[in-house]
Amino acid sequence: MIRNMINFIFVLILIVGINGCREKNNNKDNSNIDTVEVTKPETSLNIKDTTNIKDTTEQIGEKEEKEPGTEGAVKEDPGAGRKYFVDFQLPDIKGVIHKVSDYKGKVIIVDFWATWCPPCKKEIPHLIEFYNKYKDDGLVIIGVSLDRRDKTVEMAKRFGINYICLVDERGQVGTMFGVRSIPTTFFIDKKFRVAKVQVGFTEAWTSQMDSTIRELIEEKY
Repeated sequence: MIRNMINFIFVLILIVGINGCREKNNNKDNSNIDTVEVTKPETSLNIKDTTNIKDTTEQIGEKEEKEPGTEGAVKEDPGAGRKYFVDFQLPDIKGVIHKVSDYKGKVIIVDFWATWCPPCKKEIPHLIEFYNKYKDDGLVIIGVSLDRRDKTVEMAKRFGINYICLVDERGQVGTMFGVRSIPTTFFIDKKFRVAKVQVGFTEAWTSQMDSTIRELIEEKY
């Protein structure tokens, strides 16, 4: 009887010991498991990366709403599907406040630039040329300087900028639009929608820019 009890206790101790070792080993294995956090890398604008340029265009403003009863109808609007430009206001080099939407109904170019930017300096004479050529057709050009006001005034005088020149000294508007490379140029149609976004500048693009402006001016709604 006593021998059977001793054997029972021995077996019980043995079972408990084995289970304890298993639990200890399981805990040890679990401590070696690494977790990996999946994050989406940021994308930056690049002149050669047309995909990112297109994505930027699609993220700006709200998509045009359809009129009731027009679903499925053939659209004659050449700009159908474009998204509305996000409105903003800033002071010009003389301190006068300008709101972009005040020029709705005209073709608008909004160009982000800075005085220390070499390609911006190359682009400015062409913007002046475009303005002189198409201002009577309703073209409005708004340059947004991401630099100090005094430097912007000096540059405007030196280049003879004759279009609207706004100053975004703190870069708040530039940040709002996600501008990471300059010049960044927005082409806005008469319905205040983004037709095209151009990042960077090269002389070879001037004819294409001219064509874009002319096409937007000729659009009928």
